[in-house]
Amino acid sequence: MEPFAASNENRSHFSSVIAGILIGANVTGVMLSYALTLFLARTLDSNQFDSFVGAIAVLTMLGAVSEAGVGKYGYKRLPLADQASDTSERNAYLRFAKRTVFLCSAIFVACGIFLESALPNEAVEFTSITSVLFIPAVAGCGVAVDLLIASQSPITGTLIARALVPTITLSLIVVGSQTIRGFDATMAVICFGIGSTLGLLLCAALLQRFRWMGKTNVGEIQWQHWISRSLSYFAVTCAITWLFKAPLVMLHHLPHSAAELGLLAPAFETGCLVLLLSKSADKYYLPMLAVAIDQGDIETDERLRRRRQSLIGGAACIFWLAIVLIGKQILSLFGPQFVVSYPALLWVTTGACIWTLFSLSPSALLFMRRSKQLGLNLIFHSLALMVLIPIAFYQHGNTGVAFVFAVCLASTAAIARIQESIAWKSESETMAT
Repeated sequence: MEPFAASNENRSHFSSVIAGILIGANVTGVMLSYALTLFLARTLDSNQFDSFVGAIAVLTMLGAVSEAGVGKYGYKRLPLADQASDTSERNAYLRFAKRTVFLCSAIFVACGIFLESALPNEAVEFTSITSVLFIPAVAGCGVAVDLLIASQSPITGTLIARALVPTITLSLIVVGSQTIRGFDATMAVICFGIGSTLGLLLCAALLQRFRWMGKTNVGEIQWQHWISRSLSYFAVTCAITWLFKAPLVMLHHLPHSAAELGLLAPAFETGCLVLLLSKSADKYYLPMLAVAIDQGDIETDERLRRRRQSLIGGAACIFWLAIVLIGKQILSLFGPQFVVSYPALLWVTTGACIWTLFSLSPSALLFMRRSKQLGLNLIFHSLALMVLIPIAFYQHGNTGVAFVFAVCLASTAAIARIQESIAWKSESETMAT
């Protein structure tokens, strides 16, 4: 465990410090990811960059889905086990997570290969088929990072995910492009997969070390209970992942002119950078939020949210203003041809900033067992994206896709916040009676 997380008193006293460190680590990750995209946009030709963007969109989407919700449920399960000093349940859950992710990843690798191969011949890309082979590495790394953070190691987990893995990936791509003749999108995807694989191995070693530092007794895996609880997180993860990945994944598989997807990708990556601020802070606050909800401690919940909003709310406003003022200059870094995506960038940024303000609400609803209400919200907007994106793309191009994305994302976040407020009111009335 990290020293900041040694006790409840320390967690309260240093919460802002840790959140600041996590945001700094994510800023580093943003810079590295941006450098990677910039380098590939200038190194690969337009068609190869288009292929890379589509393949990575498919890989990250299927990788997130393959996590099966066990990492997110771990944010609730592990803190409660630690609070009760139940090391046997904690170790059993780690075994459960490992086995579940391995099985789900294998299934989605098979599904991914089948779906990509089933496309019309002219749409089949070897780059996309190669990318799905790394689903176990991406999913495993994501879950392992979540379990590290839930095990009171937020700084270590975030540094691995946001600094180490992107650094390894960028280094491999830079070295590969300089030493391998004919370096292409497929090789870039392989470098991406190797980075995630190394991150997974390191996280696994750290989790094993934490286990052996304490009691090594392992309880019985509660398969039925944990799977039933993880399924709600799995469904929500699928829906949220689809909300963020649908534009690029659908455009990758829709008929489009050469490099059109490549032109839209920097706008989405730039506009969604603000999400990393909320992700870093949320991963620190989620374990404490789970305990507060379990105890019905509304005051602690409100205090946590005030701390979070003081950090995230102002940063989101500054980010939005920066994009409005210098968005064109940022896009020009990728090349002069990317500036045409500025209107799309404005829409993506607006939707992402609104989501950032309310990003804790979906997890809070799950912790309060309001998965049905949240599920209806997410399903409605996921279906809306599937219907509206093709229409918007064919009528208004990339700007239309970005507009649909922004409206659906903002609407989902706002409704989730309203649902959470209603749920807390219901909890308060129940405790009062």
